[in-house]
Amino acid sequence: MLRRTFYFLALPTDKKAFMELVKTLRYRTEAPITDCTAALKETDGDMDAAMEALRKRGAARAMKKGDRVTEHGFVVSCVGSTPASGAAIITVCSETDFAARSDHFQRMCIKARDHLRGLLDETKGTVLADPEQAVKQLSEIMVDEVRAGIAVLGENVRVRSVVPLRPAPHAAEHLLIGSYTHGSLNTEDVGRIVGLVAVSQTREDEVISKDVLTSVGRHFVATSGAEGNYAHQNFFGSETETVGKWLKQHRLKFSSSVVQEFGKEPVVHTAPEPHS
Repeated sequence: MLRRTFYFLALPTDKKAFMELVKTLRYRTEAPITDCTAALKETDGDMDAAMEALRKRGAARAMKKGDRVTEHGFVVSCVGSTPASGAAIITVCSETDFAARSDHFQRMCIKARDHLRGLLDETKGTVLADPEQAVKQLSEIMVDEVRAGIAVLGENVRVRSVVPLRPAPHAAEHLLIGSYTHGSLNTEDVGRIVGLVAVSQTREDEVISKDVLTSVGRHFVATSGAEGNYAHQNFFGSETETVGKWLKQHRLKFSSSVVQEFGKEPVVHTAPEPHS
């Protein structure tokens, strides 16, 4: 009660102190300055009450904006802690490209990645058996973060899809997963195009570097629109080595790949079954 009375007395007489309160509230919530100002005035300068008011306001805005069209955004690479956990590409959307490029939206993409990674590890990848259900679970986990994002950005924000990487059953031993992101705004794993690739080691005890796996992912991103047998394509950046030869040189066998460009259908390659 004393704190509320102090702030109430300070609001009309000390503009500098009030602006410090606004600054603090904005730092804690990332809400617009006008919303922070209004919330503090409504609550007589009570910081906790102002934060609760902003939370409710964000939830109300989320309900109003929930049906608005989201045509912009980014795709996000999500790889489980182990190959057994699997990997997937998340699409996160906003109404405008301006909002999608904002720091707050980019951080939301990272939170989506981290939450899905937790689900992958917790379920050992089985959450990806039903991609629509995976979207639903991820959206439920992120409901408060999405509402906060809508309040900050003033736009509808949502997780649109989760596209799994599905290794070929006949090439799933000693798996490794590579990831490559193109068109990033300097936010790791967030970009305009993401490529995931599953490869199996021909020598189980050999250490394969992350750079090698990234190179495989980059190849499939660069050639995702190419037609014909992927194994006979020149490996990206090489004029002499085919994909098959490059993988053999690094003691790897291709299992599967998925490339997702924002706003387009995923491109999937799967290793053919060996002839009996």
